[in-house]
Amino acid sequence: MLLGMYRPTDACWTELRPELLRRPRADGGLELLDPIAQRIVEVTAAVVAGFQDGDPQARLTLSLQMVLDDETAEQLRDNAWAAKSQLRVPPAAIGPGHDAAPHLDDVNFDDAAQLPRLVSAWWRDGEQLRRLTEERRAGRRYHVLRGFFDMDAARSIRDAVSALAFSRMETDLLTCERHLVAGDELSELVGLMQSDLLRRLLSPIVGRVLPAGTVVNAWRLSQGDSFGIHPDGPRYQGTFSVGLCDRWTARDGGAIAFGEPTSEHGFIVAERWLPQLGDLLVFAPDHDTWHAVEPVMGDRTRLTLTGFWTGES
Repeated sequence: MLLGMYRPTDACWTELRPELLRRPRADGGLELLDPIAQRIVEVTAAVVAGFQDGDPQARLTLSLQMVLDDETAEQLRDNAWAAKSQLRVPPAAIGPGHDAAPHLDDVNFDDAAQLPRLVSAWWRDGEQLRRLTEERRAGRRYHVLRGFFDMDAARSIRDAVSALAFSRMETDLLTCERHLVAGDELSELVGLMQSDLLRRLLSPIVGRVLPAGTVVNAWRLSQGDSFGIHPDGPRYQGTFSVGLCDRWTARDGGAIAFGEPTSEHGFIVAERWLPQLGDLLVFAPDHDTWHAVEPVMGDRTRLTLTGFWTGES
């Protein structure tokens, strides 16, 4: 039984995206099949009843689930078409990669074996770092080092971050909780990111010589929290983000979305990074490295550490 089965107040359900298929559940809830995102969205009975009664909280829940026919829906559709159009690459656009980065001295990636046990054995094999360097030379800008941190160490970092005192931020750009890491806090992790060895190994991947100084923030995002679209600014030589979320899913939201703002469509997303526990994201920030953190959905909490190599200690 699909489509339009809430007869008492059918008018409100016309506000859903028209391409969604709806299946009522026996408990009064609703399942929505989203052909664009290839997902099934589960709507609880309480949200169904609240939406029919005009409850703004229920509307917010559906908005965060990206099922209402609003500006977000248009963006989803445009992104889907943009992703499909990228498959049609004209022959003239296909060619060898290039290395536009400033000169970097040759790096002995075998030195990765000297990294501390905070780093997983997989990434203490320099071959993995060499491959990412070649991907950057071929034109890739955003690099995910999956499972970079040893899982026991990653859990310890997550627990330490969870215990920090966060301050709520509500601005035009940010709705989240933040803690500026300072002093001896998270000293093992911060020390690793500042170390000569790791900076030497990551510099060819980022494409810049990474200085020793860092600024590190811990972020905690709950349902509906997000970051607006922004680049990271000219004073930063490199950006890193550490995922601290165990078994995070696409349905949980909270992805860092990289793309391009446009006057017509708002923001066209090219790729996303989910903050999986132990993963490390690195890139060279520039005026056109536009990205945002999409709203967290559901009742999960998104924890991450984000830092910048700035040359300032």
